[in-house]
Amino acid sequence: MRPLQNPFYKKLYSPSFADLFLGQRKVKQTLFSQINTIIDWTPIRAIIEVAYTKGYKSTGRPSYDSLVLFKIKLLRT
Repeated sequence: MRPLQNPFYKKLYSPSFADLFLGQRKVKQTLFSQINTIIDWTPIRAIIEVAYTKGYKSTGRPSYDSLVLFKIKLLRT
């Protein structure tokens, strides 16, 4: 029997800091998915790809996607 199915578990359970943090994270995930359904990122990606030049090297980590960098910039402003 899983702890959440146990009838006595509710009395003994108190949420931890991680539980509260993950609960807030789900709200953010929902917000981000709603933004992705509202905004069509295809034309924005085309504009960004013209200005953003990726470096292609045989060594090192691959570069970040230009649209991801743009979304990070939007979140910071």
